[in-house]
Amino acid sequence: MLPLPVLDDKSFREIVEDALKLIPRFTPEWTDYNPHDPGMTFIELFAWLVEMQHYYMDQVGEQNYLKFLRLLGIRPKEAVPAKVDVTFSLPEEYAAASPLVVPQGTKLLAGEVIFETLETISLNKAELVKILTAAGNFSDNTETNRRLGLYYYAFGEKAAQGSRLYLGFDNSPAELTLTVNLFEDYPEEGSHYGEQPEIIPTARVSWEYGYREIGWSVSGETGDWWPLNLVKDETLGLFRSGRVYLAMPDSKLQQEKINFWLRCTVVQDGYEIPPKIHNILYNTIGAVQQETLSSGDNPLLLTYGSGLPGQKIILRRTPVISSTFALQVEERNREGNRMTLMWRDWQRVDDLDASEPDDRHYVLNSETGEVLFGDGVNGAVPSAPVRAGEKNIRVVTYQVGGGEKGNLKAGAVNKLLCSPDSELAHLLVENQLPAVGGAEPETLEQAKAQARRELNTISRAVTFDDFEKLACMTPGLRVARAKAFSQGKEGVKVVVVPYSQAPNPTPGEGFLETVRRHLDMHRLVTTRVEVLPPQYTVVNIYASVGVKPRYDPETTREQILAGLENFLHPVWGGPEEAGWPFGRRVYKSELYQLIQNIEGVDYVKELEVTSPEEGDQLKNQVEQLRLVYLGERRVDILSPGRTEKGAVW
Repeated sequence: MLPLPVLDDKSFREIVEDALKLIPRFTPEWTDYNPHDPGMTFIELFAWLVEMQHYYMDQVGEQNYLKFLRLLGIRPKEAVPAKVDVTFSLPEEYAAASPLVVPQGTKLLAGEVIFETLETISLNKAELVKILTAAGNFSDNTETNRRLGLYYYAFGEKAAQGSRLYLGFDNSPAELTLTVNLFEDYPEEGSHYGEQPEIIPTARVSWEYGYREIGWSVSGETGDWWPLNLVKDETLGLFRSGRVYLAMPDSKLQQEKINFWLRCTVVQDGYEIPPKIHNILYNTIGAVQQETLSSGDNPLLLTYGSGLPGQKIILRRTPVISSTFALQVEERNREGNRMTLMWRDWQRVDDLDASEPDDRHYVLNSETGEVLFGDGVNGAVPSAPVRAGEKNIRVVTYQVGGGEKGNLKAGAVNKLLCSPDSELAHLLVENQLPAVGGAEPETLEQAKAQARRELNTISRAVTFDDFEKLACMTPGLRVARAKAFSQGKEGVKVVVVPYSQAPNPTPGEGFLETVRRHLDMHRLVTTRVEVLPPQYTVVNIYASVGVKPRYDPETTREQILAGLENFLHPVWGGPEEAGWPFGRRVYKSELYQLIQNIEGVDYVKELEVTSPEEGDQLKNQVEQLRLVYLGERRVDILSPGRTEKGAVW
């Protein structure tokens, strides 16, 4: 790194002394250097100005940093509005036969904070009253779905093929849109340079509908089910949280004591993490913490053009959501021999440095609301209005919002902002989950830190380490570990381990293809990439352990079994608790130490480690790219005066 020159290298006193040394050379008749002399006053004044100039020359100001960040393709993030799901319900006295339509952009209140709905929804009095799961055994999750903090498996703990989820309604719905919130308290999904996830799900589900009597149960299921067309599935088959849009069936058989039911069936298994549901909501849409001040149908007139360079306009409401901001200026337009007036779109840019004199550009500061136009050299100047005094600058779309104030607790969004005589006035609304995602504008220091992180982020796969890190960054997936190795002179094989609580996490075909496509974007042109699932060696363990007096044998056995399973786990096991290393041997000495360190264990009488793949005794060497996991395990407890035989799991 080149040494940085120090520009502010002289103090005020040194500058004054240098000036005094030049007096005899240029004005020898000046002999009075005392402070009362007016010349000395000027010397000290200019010395102070020079010192200030040197000081500012030696600083890197905020605008300099912003320019440097833009050169790196980084801009401080604007305020981010919070998002929330809101659930509508009709009052009991509502008796209209036709559905009630809540249009997109409907304003909702949470105290003084305004939210707006993101889509239109049709409501009737149908409610989701029953949620059943059939996965080997039957379970009723209706009450669990209503209570915050409780979760249930959509298709059981294995999510095997043929498992089913049933949703029962007390009436035929007006539309079939379901909001599914999954339990996602797992390690964060991968992300890379803001790339959008392009996930290929392995597991597939089908949706059907039918009509059943109230009180119908899954056991002994009979009757017809008809397929439903899937319009849009944000969940990718309950792989993640989102909304499921289903087409309404053509026929609507509705009789007394007959319920409308949906059935979701696992057609093809392959979930790395079986879907665990927080809740399923009906009559629910998304809302965002924003307020629309003008739209395309109702533009907002701001002011008139001054015709002078560098005109500035200050918007009254901030922070502005710049992605939706659109501005127009009314200008003269020649059509043949006729002169007409028309509104022309102006383009928002980050700065005017590269703007030509005729470019209709402006700069918007979303935080302060300042709109800056060009000076005729960099960017065009808005013309003065043809009719004096009339405003010729308007905003077509103008929305404000964002910040942490939108992050509100559950139940805070509970009121519609509408006139008392509106048909929506008596509609009930509530957010059953907190509003999240709101953030303040990014500071300069935060943007600089982001620049450092991005400069250290791998963008090209060259070495094995690059392939491993990029695999773990696959957007939308939870890749716990990856191992790359050579495939001849031109190829690379990458073994990926998904995050999973299963003893032997195995990625599905879609998971592998998603990782492969991500690596394919970042590999060198001449490199062939193959993504593979891990191969496992099962390890069976038998132990005979003595327990100290006054310790419960069954509790001690459970602690030993849990410790062994965690230690050998591919994701969080191993000596470093970062996953069992690829190709590492299983040493008896480590297992002895693990068991001996468990509270309540007095001694380890016997320990056997075997593998059905390797014969009776596990070979010392595990293949280089294989992992191990705990298979059968048995612990015999030897307590004072008795022996308890452990069971085989």
